[in-house]
Amino acid sequence: MPRPHRLGLGATPKLPESSSNRMKRPDQVQREERLKQQHAEYQAKREEQIRRDKQKTLQIGSIVRIDQAKRGKMVQLLGVPGLNQVLVQYEGEASNTSVKKASVVLVSREELEERPYQEVTQKAKREQEDRDGRKRIKREENDNESHKHDRREYADKRQGRHDSSKDSSSRNDYQETKRRRTESEHWLIPNIRVRLVAKKLSSRQYKQKGLVLDVTHRGAYATLQMSDGQILDRVPERYLETALPKVGGNAIILTGSHRLCKGKLLERNSDSGQGVVQVFEDMNVVKLSLDDMAEWCGPLDDDIEL
Repeated sequence: MPRPHRLGLGATPKLPESSSNRMKRPDQVQREERLKQQHAEYQAKREEQIRRDKQKTLQIGSIVRIDQAKRGKMVQLLGVPGLNQVLVQYEGEASNTSVKKASVVLVSREELEERPYQEVTQKAKREQEDRDGRKRIKREENDNESHKHDRREYADKRQGRHDSSKDSSSRNDYQETKRRRTESEHWLIPNIRVRLVAKKLSSRQYKQKGLVLDVTHRGAYATLQMSDGQILDRVPERYLETALPKVGGNAIILTGSHRLCKGKLLERNSDSGQGVVQVFEDMNVVKLSLDDMAEWCGPLDDDIEL
């Protein structure tokens, strides 16, 4: 008998599959059913073992409790922006949230058996994504409207188009309101990188970058440490402009609804003057003016108090 093509020594050729349509004996049918039942039981035990193992050590898929309050499922352990941050999905919610790893503890098996974890449905996920999208669009519209309002005010001031029909008291109220708003919206904060754009203080440091060590007078003046180590004190805010990180670096938003939110700079376009930042807190992506952000040089978990 000739050897089948490409079959090695000692190999047994596969028997052709039977094409017979003969009826199986009752004992054969029962045997196959028992095997299928045993396989299903084994798979169920295996899945239960995997589920129990996830509650032994912290890993993706583990059910955890955050800050001794809400429960959630672990989504990501490594690579989450921020210091010792992990990504979890709260029970009943579709979106992911970044939390501190130290605030996460494993839920016991006894608790899960008594109160099983409620997985979010696909419908709820879609509804949550729609809500997040609407919120993001609303924030962007508010930021754009704020920028348009500021540009109109600046153009009116440049071209002298203030309404002369307003009485002096109204103008005084407007100026006082604007002064208070300006005082509360100084963008200078510690731990950001800026650039000196005036020669009046130091012609040698003109156009050089420096780190803001401290701010005084509600953010109107700054103490800088320049790149060569020189300290400049009481530098007015109007002598400075923000310095940006490289793409992928840490940035902080200084104005608008996301003010003081830290994130990663994803894109920057000098021609359009726009940049894209992914906020660490909620992982949302925000598009804003390059003038409204600066390079962040401090700790990512530092809470900024003004």
